[in-house]
Amino acid sequence: MFSNCSNLVGIDTSQFTNITSAKLMFYSCSNLKRIDLSSFGKLKNAMEMFLYCFNLEEVDCSSLFNVENARGMFAYLESLRRIIWGFDVAKLKVNLGIEVTPVYCTKIADKLVSHGL
Repeated sequence: MFSNCSNLVGIDTSQFTNITSAKLMFYSCSNLKRIDLSSFGKLKNAMEMFLYCFNLEEVDCSSLFNVENARGMFAYLESLRRIIWGFDVAKLKVNLGIEVTPVYCTKIADKLVSHGL
């Protein structure tokens, strides 16, 4: 949908309430800084959603309760510092086998910040 939008710095996602697949949605949006996915409550496929978003610093995933595939969601995010979760990520990984670990994210500080637990 927004793949390779190098001028995209931010986006209002509040209307994205019926998205079930965001595979490669923001692929290579190299200047995207922050994104709030709190309206993505129906999301099931987040595969490589932010692959190569080199300047992405923060992602709010506090409403992603239905994700079934998150492979590569946080791969190669060189500036990623924080992921906000609204649930126990370790439990998600064990119960569903979902890999949510940031890969090749050299600046990550608080990779698993959980709220509402």
